[in-house]
Amino acid sequence: MSTFTPKISRRGIYYFAEVATAPGPQAITVTGDNSVGALFGREWLLVLARDTSLLHLHQESSTADGTWVEVTADLPPAFDVPLEVDARRITFAFDQTARIIIAYETGGIVKVTRWDASLNSYVQNVSFAGHDPAILMDATLADPRGYPNLADDGWSVREAYFAGIRVLFEWIPDASIRENPITDSDVVLFYLSTDRTQVYARVQRQLYATPLLIHTFDAPVVLDRVVALAGRYQLLIGDAVGDPLTEMLISDPYLGDFIISPQATSGAAANVVPEGVRVENTTLEAAAAIGITVGVVIENVAVTGDTLFADDSAAATGQVAPEDVVVTGDTLMTSDENGMNAGMAVDDPINVVQTDIPKEAENALDTSVEPETIRVQTV
Repeated sequence: MSTFTPKISRRGIYYFAEVATAPGPQAITVTGDNSVGALFGREWLLVLARDTSLLHLHQESSTADGTWVEVTADLPPAFDVPLEVDARRITFAFDQTARIIIAYETGGIVKVTRWDASLNSYVQNVSFAGHDPAILMDATLADPRGYPNLADDGWSVREAYFAGIRVLFEWIPDASIRENPITDSDVVLFYLSTDRTQVYARVQRQLYATPLLIHTFDAPVVLDRVVALAGRYQLLIGDAVGDPLTEMLISDPYLGDFIISPQATSGAAANVVPEGVRVENTTLEAAAAIGITVGVVIENVAVTGDTLFADDSAAATGQVAPEDVVVTGDTLMTSDENGMNAGMAVDDPINVVQTDIPKEAENALDTSVEPETIRVQTV
């Protein structure tokens, strides 16, 4: 078993070791086939040494015997010199190029070491006021059902987006559509504001330059770390003393729930007929033009299914009538001009059950009508 002597720091009334773990590649700079396994299939460990204030990077042994192997090649300059005496909250992740990204706090300032693809080198040109940095590579938020794609699933993330389903990176404000778990992924750096009441994030795609407000608390808090869940992340946060909060701070799903055959809201064909209409305690008012005598009111129509909102002028023809109508406990009121004697009584209750209705397909649904609610189902 490997042993370490990390620096000990304080959080509230508690203490913790300055170590951090993250999934990473088989070797630094080696992307392999660019799959999730090649880029994030091994566990890595970062340690801030107690006696020297130097950073040390270790990789999980390939023999699965619980040992760690120290890595000294292809490291950024942050490993070359001791960190500040008050350095704390070391955190790291690997990006899409299999390079390491590191952040830590010193004197209320968060410092970042990142890989600059345009310069083909590591740079240390990002710093900002804040506390408790925590880094996550969001390509590691694997959904157990896999990542949807057009070839295998018959629909893509782009189709899901236009169908109104939340997709990758829903909180990033550039409104882009992400369609690949690796190339569209981001290294996300979370941290607390200077008064410890607000959680912010900065992302690799924006070179960590733009603070994005995630959540605001009523009192100061401590951010311990961020963990990857299935398709989402969770921030582990305690109160000012360091005890866990009763509420959990968990992101919305990155992939959203899978849906069956998504389509754009304007893509309904003219002959599409919605099924399972549900109307509760609704008064049906209709003109003579659609086949119901003027003045007739049918109350308490009960049909199971979903709600359909449609334009009266285009949604039905003269042959359309309610389907599976059950009317109970009501009286049909008529007048002489509607073909019945004014004094004629109608037995109460009236029961109409399982009425077959012919309809004309070309007028069954206005293509401009959009469903009110899409129920997302799991494939």
